[in-house]
Order: sequence, then C-alpha cells, then structure tokens
Amino acid sequence: MLIKKCYIQSLFFVWLIFIPTTNLSGKSIFSPIIEVNNSVITQFELNQRAKLVKLLNFPGDPISVAEEQLIEERLKQNKAEEIGITVTNQEMSIRLSQFASKANLSVDDFYKRLKLLGIYPTTFQTYIETEILWQKIVKNKFKKVSLISDLDVKKAKNRAKFEDIFQVLLTEIILPTSFNDINDIEALAQNLKKIKSIEEFSDAARKYSAAPTATNGGLITWQNFENLPDIVKPLILGLSPGEVTEPIKLAKAIAIFQVRDIREIISNPEAVSLLNFITVSSNLSNSILLENIQNTYSRCEDIVRLIDGKRELILSQSNSPSSDLPSQVLKILEKLDPLESKLLIHDDNSELFILCERNKIQRIEAQSVGTTRQSIQELRLNNFSRGFLDAMKSNARIVIK
Repeated sequence: MLIKKCYIQSLFFVWLIFIPTTNLSGKSIFSPIIEVNNSVITQFELNQRAKLVKLLNFPGDPISVAEEQLIEERLKQNKAEEIGITVTNQEMSIRLSQFASKANLSVDDFYKRLKLLGIYPTTFQTYIETEILWQKIVKNKFKKVSLISDLDVKKAKNRAKFEDIFQVLLTEIILPTSFNDINDIEALAQNLKKIKSIEEFSDAARKYSAAPTATNGGLITWQNFENLPDIVKPLILGLSPGEVTEPIKLAKAIAIFQVRDIREIISNPEAVSLLNFITVSSNLSNSILLENIQNTYSRCEDIVRLIDGKRELILSQSNSPSSDLPSQVLKILEKLDPLESKLLIHDDNSELFILCERNKIQRIEAQSVGTTRQSIQELRLNNFSRGFLDAMKSNARIVIK
C-alpha cells in the first residue's frame, strides 16, 4: 500500500535526522503509549494527530480527539487488512486533491502549509487513507441493506428518519462473566450462536440468560430499529428470522440476540394509536389461574412475576400500531382503558388481555432530509457505520499506558 511504504520511510528519515527520539524522562517518543489489539500507537503519532486535529478545527480537546481518532483508525485499518480491502494510488490522489481544493490550494501547497505547522505529510495521508478504507468497508458490509428503492424515496418525504421504517422482534440471552470464567462463557456464546430454531434459542434463554426476560424465554416485544442500541443495530442488519448475532462483549456480560421477525411500520402519515398490551392464554382447565392474575395485578410489570414457573400459561407482549392488529383483538383493546383487562373464555382455551398503554403517534413530515437515493443511502450508511465501529471498539482490547 502506498501510504504504508511512504510512512515507514518518512518516519525513519525524521527519526534519523530532524528530531530527538527521547523526551525529558528518557523515553523514546516512538515507544507505544496505546495498544489496540495487536497494534500500537506512539507518542509521535499522537502529537502529530493532535496538531492535525487543531488545524482542521475538530471540536474538543485536541489530544483527546486525536487519541480517539487513532484508536478508531487502528480498528479500521485492522478490519481492512482482515477482509483484504486496500486503497489505490489513484484513489488517494483524487481524495487528496479534493481536500486541498477546499482551501483553494494544490496538494503540494497544502503540504507546505502543513510543514509550517510541524505536521508531516504522512500524518495527513494516513488520515485520508483510513477514511477511504472505512468507506469501502462500510459499503461492502452494508451494501444490500443500504439499497434504496422507489418506495424508500417516496417514504422519505413523509418521515423525519429512515430507521423508523422497520421494527424487529428479538430474543435475548445475557450471559454474566467474571475474570475466572470468561473463556467458558465465550465458548458457550459461540455454541448458542449456532442455534437456528426460535424455540431452542428461547429454551436456552430460560436456561442460561440472566436478563429479566429469561422467565419468558428471552422474548422482547416489537422494537423500532431506531430505538435499538447502536452496538446492536449493525449486527442484526441482514439477518433473517432464526439467525443469531455475533456475541457482544459488555462490561460484565456477553449478549447475543436472535431475530424472530422483521416488519415495516405503517406508512400512514396521520396520527394512529400505538397499543402496548399483554396477552396471557391457556387451556380451559387453567381459567382459574387467569382469573387470579386478573384480580391480583396492579400494573403490567406484575404479570411476569405472577406467572413465574407456571409453564401452562403462555405470555405474549406487544407494542403495535392499531392498524397492524387483527380486528377481533382491536375490538377488545378499544374498549379498555390503560391497566384494564378482559378475560375471554372460548370453546377450547381462555385468554386474558391487559392494556398497558395507549399512545398517539404522529408521522411528521421531514423538513431537512434529502430525498434522492444517494442522500438517503449516505444517511443510512453513516448510521450503520457508527454502530459497527462502536461494536468493534466494544470487542477490542484497548490499553492506554
């Protein structure tokens, strides 16, 4: 790669001729001060990047911003090397010229200005090269899910955001970890990731998960994609129902999610009812249990506790627009106020409906969002890339010395 070769040669030349290699404590400025997985960042790189950060007017403390940028750069560079993505000389030349032209300068004149500020060209080149690499990585990873249809362009005119087009139905397993058992838990997570059956994954959640949803088989109600944690978003994109995410390393746990279903939110821009409700069902012989729950609960959070251990009862939670519900269910819920319930006895089973919340949601018209395919795709890719990078950072070994 062009930059790597130039970078090594330039650093050696600088080290040999122009600058002292030790600071007042006698430590070399080329000694590692940060480790990112198997890569290192030196004091020299940090000093150089801080100067570039200041020149480009990034908000925040230049040292802190430079440190964060360099850590993220190492992750991007390692990912590019892992999947075989590189930058050509022509791509670099075009991007450097575009950047310099913003200051009405040629590339050579821009380098002269950098030199006056004590910034070496390779510092700037590495910054530009890594951004090109990252754009290629993101487009490669999210190519399918970022494709824009005519329908997407049409919907963009009536939506403030694009991620709210989708909702996902997930099952979660949260595995607590400690220093002593981290390897065993990681191995368990990898085995659970291989599960394809929705029922088997739910059984595994009951057995292994430490989340409150474990008693309900790890089932999570419908969630708007935009409301999911950024670290989760890139991992579920492209998954089909039944598929499981890569394990996510948290502070003291490992999380994995299975996609049960994906659906598109209604496109009606007018206000609609969003109904949050619970259904508990069983056969006729257990109707008395449903009556006891109906007479005992005071809030929806009580339901999980009241049915704990009663496998003969089936709990279902939903947070859905009224237009998405079957007409018979909607008729029941329309007559209920929040926290009211209705017990129905059928020929072969009984059902308890509890309305938790009734909200009005308004589809507002987008005011400042571009409606071309390119602008929508760029917005999607930017959001996906941020979440993807956050996931990489969460799973990386970062040591600041």
